[in-house]
Amino acid sequence: MHQLMLRPSPFGHRQPAIPIAKSVTIAKIASPFSINKKYQVASLNALKSYFAATKRLVKANDVIALSLYSPIIHDNEHGQDE
Repeated sequence: MHQLMLRPSPFGHRQPAIPIAKSVTIAKIASPFSINKKYQVASLNALKSYFAATKRLVKANDVIALSLYSPIIHDNEHGQDE
């Protein structure tokens, strides 16, 4: 039989204090898609949405994958170039 032990948190009912950055530097991973200026606005909007949606915990060297949708991207995938 497994025994479960509960211990009080040293933080009580509060959330633990996590350091908050005053600024961050985000870099793109180079690929034919990511360096194409046509997709820059869609990329920035996806990044803003990612961080605005909820609180995020990130650390140095984390990779953040973004899902993009844009009419330009959609048209190019189906052979309809500008």
